Amino acid sequence: MCRFIESIQVVNAIPKHLFWHQMRINKTFDKFFPEKQKPDLELLITQFQLTDGGQQKLRIVYDDSNLDWEILAYYPKKIETIEWVECNFEYAHKFENRTDITNVLNSTQADEVIFTKNGKILDSSYSNLAFLYDNQWFTPNTYLLNGTTRQRLLSTGQIKETEISLEDLTQFSKISFINALNDLGTNVINI
Repeated sequence: MCRFIESIQVVNAIPKHLFWHQMRINKTFDKFFPEKQKPDLELLITQFQLTDGGQQKLRIVYDDSNLDWEILAYYPKKIETIEWVECNFEYAHKFENRTDITNVLNSTQADEVIFTKNGKILDSSYSNLAFLYDNQWFTPNTYLLNGTTRQRLLSTGQIKETEISLEDLTQFSKISFINALNDLGTNVINI
């Protein structure tokens, strides 16, 4: 049975961007469990014991009938080295099983990998990507997972979607690794 995961940023006991996480859960249920009732994050959150403590990660693992959760301290990943890796798998839904991604990351000496497909940039092992050009952030229109933060930033116009290939990298000055726990500009490296 497939299990899925949601990682939700919690800051001082307040969960962030639940609307976007609920949308992803709804899409997951629509595709994999269409006959089952979707969990309501707003209602579930009231059952969790969230405490003040800076930034934390609420990790929810679920399937059609079970939901497990834990609250973890969160520390952003420090990225100094990257390896570019051609992707030969799909990851269109946020599955708990990330074996393909983990195996690639563990096979390198780099802090992080960025996946490409046919010369087009996709994602890193844990994040969507945004690239800075002339004070505007752009995200590739190719990706492994259309993450909740990517969708939110696109909807508010903070990032724009475009085709980005490896050859285009010299046009950009920075990469921002974006996910539910790292908003635009919080985990950035220079190109």
